[in-house]
Amino acid sequence: MSPGVLAILERIGYNRAKFKTASFFFPGFDDYGGLAFSTKKEAREALEKLERLERALLDIPERVIELWDHSSRRSEDWDAGRSVLGDVINGIRDVKESAESTICNPHDNKYGRNHSADEIAYKMAEIYVLGMGEVPDGKARSSDGKPTGDYTIAVQSMFEELNVKGVSFRKPCERAVEKLIDSGRAETLLKTTGR
Repeated sequence: MSPGVLAILERIGYNRAKFKTASFFFPGFDDYGGLAFSTKKEAREALEKLERLERALLDIPERVIELWDHSSRRSEDWDAGRSVLGDVINGIRDVKESAESTICNPHDNKYGRNHSADEIAYKMAEIYVLGMGEVPDGKARSSDGKPTGDYTIAVQSMFEELNVKGVSFRKPCERAVEKLIDSGRAETLLKTTGR
């Protein structure tokens, strides 16, 4: 992850978020902070391979999966009661969801909506909940339309850092927080934080 992207994420609790759930790795973004899938074709190819991998994993006998999971754990995982293999499978599902989103929602500004911006705002809302222990205010802005909350400021900074052009933080942040709440994901993440 690029230093600029990491610095923005750290302002909304990324370091704390990583400790709340080990499988949380900011899916949909590569090590440099860019979008993992730049074209529908690329996303489609990756999705096919991920689906084959998931089917193969699920086809392994349960006892072998359990042995593999136990063999993959470090002492911290045993102490925390973490299932490493479960985290891997959940990670595959998260990346599949990102690929499906790319296929269904091209990264262009169709109908006045930038789907890359929406994806960024949503992933950052998840990080915010895990890192800060509360649901972000997706509407935090001044009377002149500038972001004022930690979350909205971070999202606008991320758009600038990733060179997402022609979009403001306002609508993506509002949609992200609404989706987070309506889907029940916010409540699930808050339970992870102990709140």
